[in-house]
Amino acid sequence: MKYARFIIVVLLTASSGIKVEEAGALTLVDAVRLAEEWNFDLKKSAVDMNIARAANKNLWAEFFPSISAGAGVRYNTSIISANSAANNNPSVSLNAGLSFQLNAGLPAAVKLIRLAYETSLFDYEQAGRQLELAVTKQFYTIITEQYNLSILKEKQTQAERQLQHDRIRFENGLLNELNYHLSRLSAESAKLEMNRALSDLAEMTGQFQAALGFEPDEQIQYDGELEIERVELDSEYLIDRYLPMRPDIIVARRNLERLRLTETRQTLSSRAPTLSLSTSWGASMDTPFSDSLSASVNLSIPVESWLPGTKDWQSIKSAAAGVEKAEFDLENIQRSAKTSIRALCANINNSWNSIEIARLRVEIAEGAYLMAERGFSQGTVEFLELETARNSLSGTRQQLLREELSYKSMILDLAAALNIAVDKLFSRSDDEKKTEIQSG
Repeated sequence: MKYARFIIVVLLTASSGIKVEEAGALTLVDAVRLAEEWNFDLKKSAVDMNIARAANKNLWAEFFPSISAGAGVRYNTSIISANSAANNNPSVSLNAGLSFQLNAGLPAAVKLIRLAYETSLFDYEQAGRQLELAVTKQFYTIITEQYNLSILKEKQTQAERQLQHDRIRFENGLLNELNYHLSRLSAESAKLEMNRALSDLAEMTGQFQAALGFEPDEQIQYDGELEIERVELDSEYLIDRYLPMRPDIIVARRNLERLRLTETRQTLSSRAPTLSLSTSWGASMDTPFSDSLSASVNLSIPVESWLPGTKDWQSIKSAAAGVEKAEFDLENIQRSAKTSIRALCANINNSWNSIEIARLRVEIAEGAYLMAERGFSQGTVEFLELETARNSLSGTRQQLLREELSYKSMILDLAAALNIAVDKLFSRSDDEKKTEIQSG
């Protein structure tokens, strides 16, 4: 069941004092954009990504030699005799050095830096997706609550209209006092329920708008509708096609790759020979001037890591064990992901049945209320029956809203879990369908 957007605007304007011509219209696209601008966690993730990007752009730093330079002043004091003055001879020296090391573990270290950047970029993108998902859900929740206000407003209008009619009948002696007071109680109860819903919506929108950077007293209208469309989901098709794109699986695979590179670097750094090249130059500014230049080449072959039980040997074994555990984690995540996708698809398919049942209940409740209202005016229906019919009507409408919002949320959750756009859940390309038919 859908309610016209202008009804919502009029309702909120009348109930909260918002002037339509002064209020801004907030769309879902605008809300997501503002959330990205004002979310500090996303900004911190961007900082981490930029740091990793800088390291990835400067991979040459891993091969950059160590350079040192220095200067010194030394005083030599010699005493000729006890009665003579001290002889101070300052000595100034300069020195510079250059050293460079080559190890078989450097390529793995470079790959680790690149992987760290890719992981940081993915984390940033994923943080943006999660923020968009949260904003989208909250946006549609507010839209749903606005629809709910329309339902409560209509219920309040019905109760007040009935009260006016009953007051005339009571004054003319056509309605007993008990039914008249019950009618008054019904009108006041509807008003109380409406005020509570307004307070809840005001609190919800206040928190939401604060996260978007709006001022506390800024009045915003929401431009959107809760539109749902039925989708037939094949969980096995989604698993086969999109399982590798799940964020948790991507993270697990990259963690496994990182641990494998770490093991490779640890092994090569501990067991492969290391070639060291160094050169140094020194000069003394004494008289006479003298300088020296030296160079050396050194090849070192580690032995400790080959001996069982040593620290280096244990480090290598520990790195290998980390890789093995990461493989188990990846397999476990894949199994859990398949179960989660199957369950979510089943819930979505079943949820549509609930929506159809809820719509049918609304139709029945609308007919029952009209009959009860007509019967009460004719004196064949008691007021409690009328009140029950009115509450059933508003209750079924609210239940339908909850079912539609739940369906929308589950669709968004499934798209986020598969790391794809929502539109891909509603359509398949012709090539995909032909391939599926042929394989079947």
